[in-house]
Amino acid sequence: MMTNVEFRIDKNGNWFYLGNMVNEKELVCFLSAFLRRDDDGSYFLLFDKERKDIIVEDAPFVVAECYRAGDGQEQVLSFRTCTDRIITLDDGAKIVKKIEEKQERYYIIFGENMEARLSKLVVYDLFDLVEYEHDCANGICGVWSSNNFFLLR
Repeated sequence: MMTNVEFRIDKNGNWFYLGNMVNEKELVCFLSAFLRRDDDGSYFLLFDKERKDIIVEDAPFVVAECYRAGDGQEQVLSFRTCTDRIITLDDGAKIVKKIEEKQERYYIIFGENMEARLSKLVVYDLFDLVEYEHDCANGICGVWSSNNFFLLR
Protein backbone atom coordinates (compact mmCIF):
# COMPACT_ATOMS: atom_id res chain seq x y z
CA MET A 1 0.00 0.00 0.00
CA MET A 2 1.23 3.49 -0.81
CA THR A 3 2.19 5.78 2.03
CA ASN A 4 2.08 9.57 2.04
CA VAL A 5 -0.92 9.57 -0.28
CA GLU A 6 -3.06 12.66 0.12
CA PHE A 7 -6.12 11.46 -1.83
CA ARG A 8 -8.29 8.37 -1.40
CA ILE A 9 -11.59 7.13 -2.85
CA ASP A 10 -13.41 4.61 -0.65
CA LYS A 11 -15.48 1.67 -1.88
CA ASN A 12 -18.63 3.83 -1.86
CA GLY A 13 -17.09 6.44 -4.15
CA ASN A 14 -16.47 8.98 -1.38
CA TRP A 15 -13.39 11.16 -1.85
CA PHE A 16 -10.98 11.98 0.96
CA TYR A 17 -8.15 14.49 1.19
CA LEU A 18 -5.64 14.13 4.03
CA GLY A 19 -8.09 11.79 5.77
CA ASN A 20 -11.04 14.18 5.60
CA MET A 21 -14.08 13.51 3.43
CA VAL A 22 -14.53 15.98 0.59
CA ASN A 23 -18.20 16.96 0.99
CA GLU A 24 -18.42 19.48 -1.85
CA LYS A 25 -19.79 17.62 -4.87
CA GLU A 26 -18.56 20.32 -7.26
CA LEU A 27 -15.00 19.84 -6.02
CA VAL A 28 -15.23 16.05 -6.36
CA CYS A 29 -16.57 16.44 -9.91
CA PHE A 30 -13.73 18.84 -10.71
CA LEU A 31 -11.05 16.53 -9.27
CA SER A 32 -12.47 13.48 -11.06
CA ALA A 33 -11.78 15.17 -14.42
CA PHE A 34 -8.04 14.85 -13.64
CA LEU A 35 -8.19 11.16 -12.69
CA ARG A 36 -6.02 8.81 -14.76
CA ARG A 37 -4.99 5.15 -14.57
CA ASP A 38 -1.57 3.61 -15.09
CA ASP A 39 -0.94 0.40 -16.97
CA ASP A 40 -0.35 -1.33 -13.63
CA GLY A 41 -3.90 -0.46 -12.51
CA SER A 42 -2.98 2.28 -10.05
CA TYR A 43 -4.79 5.61 -10.15
CA PHE A 44 -3.44 9.13 -10.01
CA LEU A 45 -4.53 12.74 -10.46
CA LEU A 46 -2.69 14.67 -13.14
CA PHE A 47 -2.66 18.44 -12.69
CA ASP A 48 -0.77 20.13 -15.50
CA LYS A 49 2.63 18.52 -14.84
CA GLU A 50 2.10 17.44 -11.24
CA ARG A 51 1.08 13.88 -10.49
CA LYS A 52 -0.63 12.88 -7.23
CA ASP A 53 -1.14 9.20 -6.46
CA ILE A 54 -4.59 8.28 -5.20
CA ILE A 55 -5.74 5.16 -3.38
CA VAL A 56 -8.93 3.68 -4.85
CA GLU A 57 -10.47 0.98 -2.66
CA ASP A 58 -12.77 -0.43 -5.36
CA ALA A 59 -13.70 1.68 -8.37
CA PRO A 60 -13.29 5.45 -8.60
CA PHE A 61 -16.83 5.94 -9.90
CA VAL A 62 -20.17 4.59 -8.72
CA VAL A 63 -23.03 4.52 -11.20
CA ALA A 64 -26.15 6.12 -9.74
CA GLU A 65 -28.59 5.97 -12.70
CA CYS A 66 -29.20 4.13 -15.95
CA TYR A 67 -30.86 5.78 -18.96
CA ARG A 68 -32.33 4.03 -21.97
CA ALA A 69 -33.06 5.61 -25.34
CA GLY A 70 -34.70 3.56 -28.10
CA ASP A 71 -35.47 -0.14 -28.32
CA GLY A 72 -33.96 -3.41 -29.45
CA GLN A 73 -30.46 -3.57 -30.86
CA GLU A 74 -30.43 0.17 -31.53
CA GLN A 75 -31.23 1.14 -27.96
CA VAL A 76 -28.53 3.16 -26.24
CA LEU A 77 -27.82 2.68 -22.55
CA SER A 78 -26.11 5.49 -20.69
CA PHE A 79 -25.10 5.68 -17.07
CA ARG A 80 -24.66 8.66 -14.75
CA THR A 81 -22.01 8.39 -12.07
CA CYS A 82 -22.09 10.10 -8.70
CA THR A 83 -19.71 12.68 -10.20
CA ASP A 84 -22.26 13.37 -12.96
CA ARG A 85 -20.07 11.76 -15.62
CA ILE A 86 -22.15 10.17 -18.38
CA ILE A 87 -20.89 6.84 -19.71
CA THR A 88 -22.47 5.44 -22.86
CA LEU A 89 -22.38 1.69 -23.25
CA ASP A 90 -20.92 1.31 -26.74
CA ASP A 91 -18.07 -0.46 -28.51
CA GLY A 92 -15.58 1.53 -26.41
CA ALA A 93 -16.96 0.15 -23.14
CA LYS A 94 -17.70 -3.21 -21.58
CA ILE A 95 -19.50 -4.67 -18.59
CA VAL A 96 -17.61 -7.02 -16.30
CA LYS A 97 -18.70 -8.99 -13.26
CA LYS A 98 -16.39 -9.50 -10.29
CA ILE A 99 -17.06 -11.80 -7.38
CA GLU A 100 -15.51 -10.79 -4.08
CA GLU A 101 -16.45 -12.16 -0.70
CA LYS A 102 -19.25 -14.15 -2.35
CA GLN A 103 -20.85 -10.96 -3.70
CA GLU A 104 -21.34 -10.25 -7.38
CA ARG A 105 -20.52 -6.72 -8.47
CA TYR A 106 -20.86 -5.27 -11.94
CA TYR A 107 -18.58 -2.66 -13.44
CA ILE A 108 -18.38 -0.66 -16.64
CA ILE A 109 -14.89 -0.37 -18.09
CA PHE A 110 -14.65 2.75 -20.23
CA GLY A 111 -12.22 5.32 -21.56
CA GLU A 112 -8.62 4.56 -20.75
CA ASN A 113 -9.30 1.53 -18.54
CA MET A 114 -11.40 3.46 -16.04
CA GLU A 115 -13.94 1.60 -13.89
CA ALA A 116 -17.37 2.51 -12.60
CA ARG A 117 -19.17 0.15 -10.22
CA LEU A 118 -22.90 -0.21 -10.80
CA SER A 119 -24.97 0.44 -7.68
CA LYS A 120 -27.41 -2.32 -6.73
CA LEU A 121 -30.38 -0.31 -7.99
CA VAL A 122 -28.71 0.18 -11.37
CA VAL A 123 -27.94 -3.54 -11.58
CA TYR A 124 -31.65 -4.23 -11.01
CA ASP A 125 -32.54 -1.71 -13.73
CA LEU A 126 -30.05 -3.34 -16.08
CA PHE A 127 -31.42 -6.83 -15.46
CA ASP A 128 -34.92 -5.55 -16.28
CA LEU A 129 -33.54 -4.98 -19.80
CA VAL A 130 -31.92 -8.41 -20.18
CA GLU A 131 -32.42 -10.39 -23.35
CA TYR A 132 -31.40 -13.95 -24.02
CA GLU A 133 -29.29 -14.19 -27.12
CA HIS A 134 -26.84 -16.51 -28.79
CA ASP A 135 -27.15 -19.52 -26.45
CA CYS A 136 -30.53 -19.53 -24.76
CA ALA A 137 -30.16 -23.13 -23.60
CA ASN A 138 -27.19 -22.23 -21.42
CA GLY A 139 -28.80 -19.10 -20.02
CA ILE A 140 -26.42 -16.62 -21.60
CA CYS A 141 -27.98 -13.23 -21.25
CA GLY A 142 -27.06 -9.63 -21.79
CA VAL A 143 -28.23 -6.26 -22.98
CA TRP A 144 -28.16 -4.45 -26.29
CA SER A 145 -26.70 -0.97 -26.53
CA SER A 146 -25.40 0.95 -29.53
CA ASN A 147 -25.82 -2.13 -31.78
CA ASN A 148 -23.57 -4.21 -29.50
CA PHE A 149 -24.58 -7.13 -27.31
CA PHE A 150 -23.04 -7.00 -23.83
CA LEU A 151 -22.94 -10.28 -21.94
CA LEU A 152 -23.84 -10.29 -18.27
CA ARG A 153 -22.09 -13.34 -16.88
